[in-house]
Amino acid sequence: MDPILIGGIAVFVVMAVVLGVAWGGSTLSKLALASDERVLFELEGITVSQHSAGGVTNFIRCVVRVTDRRIIVAQKALLAKDPALRFVITHAGVAGDAELGTTLKTGYISCTVAPSEIQTKLNKAGQHIWIPLRGGAIVGEQSLRFLVPDLEPWRAAGILA
Repeated sequence: MDPILIGGIAVFVVMAVVLGVAWGGSTLSKLALASDERVLFELEGITVSQHSAGGVTNFIRCVVRVTDRRIIVAQKALLAKDPALRFVITHAGVAGDAELGTTLKTGYISCTVAPSEIQTKLNKAGQHIWIPLRGGAIVGEQSLRFLVPDLEPWRAAGILA
């Protein structure tokens, strides 16, 4: 067998193990809520689309948990019981960029958006929640969009006007 191929496979396996150990705790059940933070509602089976200049990345079978402070997006993995975190967006505060160091340490994108920046968009598929993501080198100009069956929970939670 070709030594270059064996070396490439070895590097891939080592990186997978390192990332698995480093990011293994980045799951929905392990993300602690603040002592006074409340879960307002949760949606399951949602497809979340990350739009950027480079194209669109779809995260299927997501859980979207909305608290009075954050919108948490976690994706169910094939063999894992607990969904892995993809995005943690604080919506109660002043908009701020995602930080590269935090993303590399945790394995998910974490940023802050002003509540007024969360919008709805309507297209042929239906009603979408649209959230801008900023973060310089880590995310550039990107957005998250996800089709929701009903806007009422978002309005009742005070996230949408």
